[in-house]
This record gives sequence, structure tokens and C-alpha cells, in this order.
Amino acid sequence: MLAALGRSRAFLQERTLGFSSVCLRNIQSHSIRRGTPEGGLKGNGVIALRREDKNRWERRVPLAPNHVATLVSRGVQVIVQPSTLRVYRDEEYAQAGAVLQEDVSPASVILGVKEVPKDLLIPDRTYCFFSHTIKAQPYNMGLLDEILRKNIRLIDYERVVDGNGQRLIRFGKFAGYAGMIDFFHAFGNRLLALGYSTPFLHIGYSHMYPGLENAMASVFAMGREIATQGLPKALQPILFVFSGTGACTSGALEIFRLLPHKFVTVDELPDLMTRHESEHCVYGLIASSDTYIQPKDGGSFKRKEFYANPENFTSVFAEKIAPYMTCLVNCTYWDFRYPRILPIEDTERLKKNNNLRLIGVADISCDIQGGVEMMKRVTTIDHPLFMYDIDKRTVHENIEGDGVMFLAVDNLPTELPREASKYFGDHLAPFVHELAYSDGTRPFAEQDDLPVELHRATITNAGVLTPDYQYISELRRKSELFSKRQNVLVLGAGLVARPVVEYLCQFRTCNITVASAIPGEAENLTRSRTNISPIVLDVSDEEALSRAVKAADVVISLIPAPLHPTVARACIKHRKHMITTSYVSPEMEALSEEAERAGITILNEVGLDPGIDHLTAIKFIHEVKDNGGKITSFTSFCGGLPAPESSANPLGYKFSWSPRGALTALRNPAKFLLNGKVCSESNALACTEPKKIFNALNLEGYPNRDSKVYAGLYGIEDAHTVVRGTLRYTGFARTMNLIAELRLLDTTTLPILAPGSANCTWTDVVSALWKEKVPAGKLVDFAASKVAKNEEDANILSHTLTWLGMTGDESVPKVGTPLDALCAVLQRLLSFGPHERDLVVLCHEFGVQWADGTREVRQSTLVEYGDPRGYSAMAKTVGIPCGIATKLVMDGAIIRKGVLRPLTPDIYIPMLTRLEQEGIIMTERVLARE
Repeated sequence: MLAALGRSRAFLQERTLGFSSVCLRNIQSHSIRRGTPEGGLKGNGVIALRREDKNRWERRVPLAPNHVATLVSRGVQVIVQPSTLRVYRDEEYAQAGAVLQEDVSPASVILGVKEVPKDLLIPDRTYCFFSHTIKAQPYNMGLLDEILRKNIRLIDYERVVDGNGQRLIRFGKFAGYAGMIDFFHAFGNRLLALGYSTPFLHIGYSHMYPGLENAMASVFAMGREIATQGLPKALQPILFVFSGTGACTSGALEIFRLLPHKFVTVDELPDLMTRHESEHCVYGLIASSDTYIQPKDGGSFKRKEFYANPENFTSVFAEKIAPYMTCLVNCTYWDFRYPRILPIEDTERLKKNNNLRLIGVADISCDIQGGVEMMKRVTTIDHPLFMYDIDKRTVHENIEGDGVMFLAVDNLPTELPREASKYFGDHLAPFVHELAYSDGTRPFAEQDDLPVELHRATITNAGVLTPDYQYISELRRKSELFSKRQNVLVLGAGLVARPVVEYLCQFRTCNITVASAIPGEAENLTRSRTNISPIVLDVSDEEALSRAVKAADVVISLIPAPLHPTVARACIKHRKHMITTSYVSPEMEALSEEAERAGITILNEVGLDPGIDHLTAIKFIHEVKDNGGKITSFTSFCGGLPAPESSANPLGYKFSWSPRGALTALRNPAKFLLNGKVCSESNALACTEPKKIFNALNLEGYPNRDSKVYAGLYGIEDAHTVVRGTLRYTGFARTMNLIAELRLLDTTTLPILAPGSANCTWTDVVSALWKEKVPAGKLVDFAASKVAKNEEDANILSHTLTWLGMTGDESVPKVGTPLDALCAVLQRLLSFGPHERDLVVLCHEFGVQWADGTREVRQSTLVEYGDPRGYSAMAKTVGIPCGIATKLVMDGAIIRKGVLRPLTPDIYIPMLTRLEQEGIIMTERVLARE
């Protein structure tokens, strides 16, 4: 599919995770009528369809062009954000009378399908989308808090019901359709891995068909093959169990019934195992809650009592149904108050007693560790499957390995986007005209201009939860109490610590301790927060470190990388998980086996670079391989920079924290693969080249560390070029190279720089370094004579040394070495001011060769600006991924043990999903094709 998308004309346009702001030259668009009131909570008759940005597969829309045309004919103005991946083309909306524009703020009502990233929410508007907040889902409580903060009236489609509680606006049946079709395909692959060739192999995933009708025809044809050829005797009887009775189950059953089938009851299951009638059909069982839920006191099942007091009931699914099923299709609603369908302990007991036939689970409900506790993570359309190894309690991706196969894609209807969108819009459109003019500024109880069905579905209004949804606060509290409270130890209280801590603070099950060796530093992060406490801790005090680690469940190490092994050994000793944003050093790598034996995860390289660069690169590489292509070249450059308006200095650079790390990195050698040749450079700056990523930014890049090792780590050993490097504004490398050649990056201790020694000037320091007397006032001339190769070098030296204050009589800081003295000067002169912004730029370029011989160059970029009133771009892009990785480990979503990097789908998929929710998204485009 990726290859097909790559060849489409639309895909040539620049896109942001598949959602484009393309040029609309050839589309005759309309415009908002003059005199229309500005958007706000008071309905102005303008609605907007936002561009979906959950992932590149999200092609659904809340309203199709025909729905828009009807609304326009009734006087509603409709804004549509442009997109080249939406299932309906921009031209179709324009022809229907919509206004095509990026800015949706003129609308009082904004419609979407999936959750809106927090930073894209416009205050004082009415939003309609699936918020996934009504069960107090922990992963979206931050979104709910932001909606309340921004005074948004939120209407959730999931709660639009009639007087009998039946949902009116939904995709549910299409989730069942797509989930069942996809599971048939996956089931065939798993059976093949087990040594059985079956007709299930002949089914594709839902998105591979032009439409639902084509997919159903394929399933029907497969059914004829089963009827004539039969299924392997060793697998008989093949029993599909369907949990749930809603629309989702209905859709799955509609697909299932296309096969030759027979339905059985729970009471018939024991006999089915010994007296199944045919190998030319499959069997089905519909497991409604009354078939496997019973009161703990042994009485009869009463549905109303179950929903009112679920704690009084228990599941007997493991005894009555689980021993007989081949496949489970789970469509059941679950939250923590209800008994699980299949707890892990029950599964383990069944397997231990050789009483488990289960091959696969289609968990269409997608409740992580929910009704089916083995369901450890949500999957994606790109990577729809994982295996759960019952014996090891681990998740892996090898469909030929041990375990139960899971399909748990959380956006299945988007695989059938056209039919699903039309069905959805047919049910939503009748409400939109009244919604467009509804006055959300009135007290909620008086909003009688809002259709009663939408009024019932309004989750938030005027900055608070509406009366029917105030239970979310209590459910959230109980859920957090029910969840095991976990203690997080954060070592380090620098700039990166703040976004890490604040990300984790939104989960009230986290008790956070922030440790710093500097008294008072940790307190700055903990003021006015009840679940954070500061401590003073020197990591070199092994006894104190041991006590702090022992009290934690997970440790985040944000201290200098050379100290990580000390922390890791303490974590291994006390069996505590550990997270770092740093590269895996050889010393850390050597601890992997010990960490595995201790049963802990030590997850590294989950910041920006390394971190986001890994996640995005490996995801793309895997997608290419999955679609028959190969990577022929890979370059990745990343840089933290001052925003252009803050870059006016000789280096074009500023420091968010101590410059020492950045300057010592300049001394690192570089090793990379270029056009099939291994290149090793002791001076990486000498390899600097221009990097034209954006016309508006004049950038250069130089290689960083050992890039060649990533050919193996990324699985691109056949690539002729593999380079990872650092971005700076043009001129930085030349200037720093001259400074280095002048020996100002020297780490030798000089007596004249010893603390307490007599005052000295930079002329004195250079004299000591070169062991030559530099005449007073002649530092620039001396420097030029030693390191300048031409007049331009001499001019750069003159400007830089003068700007740094080195040419006069200013005293040099007494800090021991020339490098540390220079750092002190740079920290003073090149720190960010109170209103200045930083900038992060990350750019991947991939050379791709497809199976048909087509070659492409793909580019993927991330640009993030800092907020002077909030996080710097660097702190955000390092800290937020670190916080996300920590929460995933805490939740058991990452369960592999040892010293890890984020290079496998079980890590990078959920991390990227949550990064998108935080608004950290890569932009992709095709640079060339031949």
C-alpha cells in the first residue's frame, strides 16, 4: 500500500503525516460571506471540517460533499481544510459550495472524526469528534483538561443517542466489517505459520479492496472454497466466539455469515469438540454477557443489576467458553468496574492444563489490558498484529513464534473510508443546521436551540463537565485509585526535566520525586503540585542513590550520560525500570543481560536525537520493506538552533544549557558510509556541507559519531550511504573549527586558570597554550598567523574574538581549562533571553528502490519552535518523548527486558501515536522519482 500511495499523483504534494496543505490553484473555491460574525461559541452559521491528523490512514470525514451541498443550500457556510488523502477530493467539496482554506477559526463549529491535538484546539468553539474521554481513558485526560481550559463546548459522537440509549451517529458496524475481514487474512497467515495452508490466505486486508462490496465478494468466494475443499482436520472444529451484541458485533457477524457456518450454544460446546459435523464449515458462538457473567452469590443473571453493581458479578468465560474457542472476536465495552472476559491468570491456567485452543483474537474494542487482559497494546493498519507469549508474558512481532495472535487496530472503519463516511454523514447531517446556529454562550440548561440528542452528548460547556458527565471526574479518581500508584524518580532538574515531569503529572497515579544535587533546583519544578516532591541527591553517594532507587518503580536519568551506568546498576540491584534520553554506551550495553535477568527494562535513546529520529526513521524503513521496497541510502540531520530572529551572533548559535556538552561533541570523531565507502574523520567539522532543507533557512550539516552502526541497527545493510549528523546555521562549523585550531577547546588544566590564581587575559591564555608570548593587543594578528588560511578566515577570527571580548583586558574565568573558560563566556553571551525562541529541525532523506525498479527520494522533516512562555523546542522534543516512554513502561505496554533502543514496533508505534497527540508530527514529501 505504501508503494501504491507513493506512486499516486497526490502523494507528490507535500504532506503532514498524509494530510496536505496543497496549492489550490486549479480549484474554484468560495469564500466566507462578508459581514459574517467572527467564530466563537455563539453560532454564526459557519462550520468547518478539519483535516484529520491522527495518522496517514485516517481518510474518513464526518460529512461527505453531498451533505455539504445540502447544508450550503440551507444557508450554512462550510470551511474545509485541504487534504490530499481525504477519501473525497478537495474539488468535490469546492463543487459542493465549500470554502477551501487552512484557517478554520472563522467557524463557530468544528467537525472532525478523531481526537484533535491539544495545541490545535481553538478556544471558545464547539467541537464534535470522538474524544475517547467518557470512560475517563487515562491517555486522553490531558486532552480533556485542555478542552476545559480553552472553554470548548465538546460534543462526542459516541454519546449521540435516542431516547432508548441507542447510538445514532457511529462507525461501529464498519469496524466490525473491517475487523472481521482483516482477521480472516491474519488468521490465514498464522495458520500458515503453524503449518496449515487454508483458503483464509486468499483474503486481503480491507484497505486492499476498492470498497466493501468487493471485499465481501472475496470473502464469499473464500467460503465457497471452504465448502468444497474443507479445512484441515487437525484444526477442527474451528470455532469463532463473538463477545458483544452491538453494531460492531453485527458487522463482524455479517462478514462471518458469508462463510459456510453453523452457530452453536454454550451448552453444545463440549459435544462439538467430539462430534463436530463437518470440516467444510466454521462454527460460531455469540457470547452475550448473560452467557458468561454470573452473580458471585450464585443467583441468576439480571442485566440491570449487573450494570448497576458490576462488582457483585464474576466471569466464568474461562470455564464455559475459552477451552473450546479457536478465535475470539471481542467487541465488548469494558472499564475497570467490570469483570474481565479473560484475565491473564485464567489464560495461563488453561494453557498449563493443556486446555487452550486459542489461536487468535480480533480485539475490535481495543481496550488495552481490558476485557481481554492479554491485549497489551493497540496496533495500526501498517502493523496490525502482535503475538502474546503466554509463558513469558511478553509481546513480540514474529507471527511464526509462540503465542496468541492479536489484531487490535483502533481505526478499522478508515479501511473502508467511503462507505463508512457516507453512512456516518447520513446520520450526522440532519443535526448540523441547528448546531451551526446554536448559541454556546448561553447557560447549558438554556441551550434549547441545540438538538436534544446533541445536548445529551455535550461533554463540556463553559469550562466544566456538563451534569450528565460529571461522573467522569469521579470515574477518573476511582480509576486512578484502582490503578496501582507508581513512584517515579527523576534524576536531574534541568530544562528537560520540566516537560517530563509535567507530562507525567497529568496521570494522577504517578508519584514523582525530582532529585538534584543542587539545593533548591528541584523545588522549582515541584511548587504547587501535590504529587511531586523534591530531594537533594548526589548520585556519587551510592548509598543515598540506592535508597532513592529502591523507593521507586521507574527511574528517569536526565543526568550526564557517563553517570547512567551507576544508576543502571542500582536499578538492576533493586529490579526497577530505567529510562534515559542518551545514547547506549558500551558500558550500558554490557549491562543488558543483567537487566534481563533482573526482569527490568532499561530503555534509552528516547529524546529527540537520539529518539524521535529513531522512531520516525525505523517506522518508514519498516513500511518500505513491508511493501517490497528497500532503502538504498539514508541521511538524518538534526539540530537545536536559535530561531532566525535570535541568531545574530558570530556563531549563529545559542545555548539552552551548559555549552560544555555541545563543545566537547565537536571533538568527537565521525564514521559514516558514503556511496559505498566507509569514511572516518577525526575532525567531523571538516566534513561540513550545505543542507538545503528549506529555502528560508541557510543551514549546514556535519556527521556525528558512528553512523555506520545504524546500517545494522536499522536493518539497511544494503544501503550505499548512511550518514547521521548535526545541523547548524551556515558559518558555524568554519568559525568553531578556527576556535578549535586556536586550541581554545583544549581540556588541559592550565596553572593560570586555577581557581584563586592571579587575574589573566585571553592573550595570556593563548600564550600559555602556544607557549609563545603574544604581544598585548595583538591576539587577533597572532591567531590569524597560526590558523587562518586566507583573508576570510582572518576576518572571521577578528570578528569572533572581538565579539567574545577576548581582545581586551577582560579577565578570564578561573575554571581550570581553556574549554571551561570558553564555556563560561559562551554561557554568559549566548544564553537565550526572556523573549527569545529556539528552534529544532530534524530532516531524514531516504533513497528508496521499489520492486518494480522505481526509485524515489523521500524527505521527512520536523520543525518545532520554542515558546518563550513555555517550553523551549529542545526541552519539549526531548522531554515529551521521555515522558511518553516512561508511561508506556509503567503501563506494561513495553514489556521487553534488557537494555533497549526504540527500534521495534512495540515501542515506536505507541510512542509515535502519543507524540502525534502532543502535536509533534513529521512532514513528508517526495523529492525525486525516476
